[in-house]
Amino acid sequence: MKINLLMFYQDDPKKCTAAKLIKFGLAKKITKSQSKTVLLHPYAEKKSPKS
Repeated sequence: MKINLLMFYQDDPKKCTAAKLIKFGLAKKITKSQSKTVLLHPYAEKKSPKS
C-alpha cells in the first residue's frame, strides 16, 4: 500500500508523525490530491461510504 501525505506545515515538525513518515521514506509528500484516494480527516462529521 502506498502512503501519500498532503502537508500543510501547521504542526511542530519534531512532533508531526506525517513529517517523520516522509523523513524516513515510509510515505511520499504530494502537492495536490490524486484521483482514487481515501482522504482521512480526524474531525470529519460524516463517514465515507463502504465500497
